[in-house]
Amino acid sequence: MATDSYRILDVDLVIESEQEPFLATFRKDYGRFQAPLSGTSQPLRVHFQDGPQGEGAFLDVAGQRHSLAGHPQAWRLAAQTLAQVVMEQLGAYTTLHAATLAQPSGALAIAGPSGAGKTTLALALMQTGWAYYSDDFCPIHRETRLVHPYPRSLWVRPGPGQVASDLTRGKVLYDLEERGFTIGGAPVPLRWLVCLDGKAGQENISKGRLRIGIRKGAEDALLAEFLSVEGTEVERASEPGALGWTVHYLREGDPTRRIKDLLQRHRDLIWNVFSLPDPHPGFTQQPVLSPLPPHDAAFLLLGDLKHDLIEAGRARTMKPGALLAHLSDLLSGVACFRLTPGPLESCLALIHRELNVVETP
Repeated sequence: MATDSYRILDVDLVIESEQEPFLATFRKDYGRFQAPLSGTSQPLRVHFQDGPQGEGAFLDVAGQRHSLAGHPQAWRLAAQTLAQVVMEQLGAYTTLHAATLAQPSGALAIAGPSGAGKTTLALALMQTGWAYYSDDFCPIHRETRLVHPYPRSLWVRPGPGQVASDLTRGKVLYDLEERGFTIGGAPVPLRWLVCLDGKAGQENISKGRLRIGIRKGAEDALLAEFLSVEGTEVERASEPGALGWTVHYLREGDPTRRIKDLLQRHRDLIWNVFSLPDPHPGFTQQPVLSPLPPHDAAFLLLGDLKHDLIEAGRARTMKPGALLAHLSDLLSGVACFRLTPGPLESCLALIHRELNVVETP
């Protein structure tokens, strides 16, 4: 039985398993968080057990068992499930869905839909001296209002000659240490938020795409329900190593609501679900960086948080109105912007010019 220990922000984690693929998968993403137990807190104890073709597989987290029986790659799903459980344990933080970089004076969060260019822009800024805090998470401590580093491994879309499978969501590992980037640092205040406008210049943005994995034996009935929604199409994923199905759905109105309802009602039949990138926006146009009121920025972030937020002192999630007020409060004093797509060098020039002149209270 092998054991790994981690310190992820304020969560101590002890993982035990005989399944090296599971340990290695989690380690590949969270290896920078590996640390001996502090001895000052009760660790979250995790055990993963697999079986032939996933039969009898389960993930146990602090006595709560998650059945993974029947999944063809239970070790992979276990690592994904554990990452989400850890996110939900970070009770002292509100975690925005944003790439996060930092300078000594403060942090910059870059938010936006998949395919809008968050990672490309973040990498370009890192080459100019910004420190890497996270590729996808911006954890803000609710009491101190400081952004903490969350340096998971960085995955990017493959370049020429590189091959990636659906096992890594079509991405390849980007070696930050090899390129000499600064990784992590001290907690700093959030000074800037840039919301990328992923729809500007796009065509055919009326449809969204989801990749879903469905439990064995439930596929026919569940796919039939998806197909009953107006404008929805389904197809088996065709990429090398891909698992599951791709669902194409209408973005607006009743079809979107019905898709969300299906996902919620049948969550016990669905292994995992994630959004696929939209068609790339028009990066040839000249970008525009315009100020954005914090309340409007909070609204853009509202539907894309990485975890449910619990009301202070109550064991229930915040209602949308309270959540919007909370996000608006967190962004008070933060210089917020909307950035339309354009050539990378032009985007960099706009950001550096505005960030050099904007001072937050």
